[in-house]
Amino acid sequence: MILPALPKVFYFATSFGQEWKGFWDSLWRHAEHAIKNADELVIIGYSLPTADERARDMLLSSTNKAVRLSICCHSATGSIEQEFFDHGFKGIVSVSPTFEAFVAAETARDDRSVATSISRKFAHDCVMDTVTRSNNLIGKKGLLKIANHGEVRFTFLSVDPVSDLPAEADDDAFQNVINQSSFKVRFDKVIIDGSDTKVISGFYISRIFGDY
Repeated sequence: MILPALPKVFYFATSFGQEWKGFWDSLWRHAEHAIKNADELVIIGYSLPTADERARDMLLSSTNKAVRLSICCHSATGSIEQEFFDHGFKGIVSVSPTFEAFVAAETARDDRSVATSISRKFAHDCVMDTVTRSNNLIGKKGLLKIANHGEVRFTFLSVDPVSDLPAEADDDAFQNVINQSSFKVRFDKVIIDGSDTKVISGFYISRIFGDY
């Protein structure tokens, strides 16, 4: 339990040494990894107090400077946005500082996203250029099945399409194109042979996130 006091100590000092330190360090590492690989980060009602040194360092020192960042912290919103901007964050989105207005704006954004997805789905069903669809995979994230590791997350870096690539393909046909193609990907963490970058077969991809 972390008590709401100014000093933040993430272990118990006992006569046997520091207890539970490994447990807390593991949680912090998971949080750092999630922020590093996030597409969007939302901070609501947290003003980054100076006493929270570890949390401030984790957020402000993140290398994911391009993440879409929304901050809703009432009167502190502007100063927190400026602090992130000063630390190199470029994807700051101005939103309402009140929670109710923030939720309303996000609901409207979700509605627009649904409408866009429906429009893209309609376009996909009407047959699209296969080369374009293949190239649209670059930058997308997906899941790959790896023995003894389950499903691991990755990002598409490049595409090596099947040699007899059809000019056009509907969704079902394009899935076959993916299965027969190869892709250079970067895993979110090092898993194989000490490298996070590999060429994989699309046959083993279990999921691709987003539209393409």
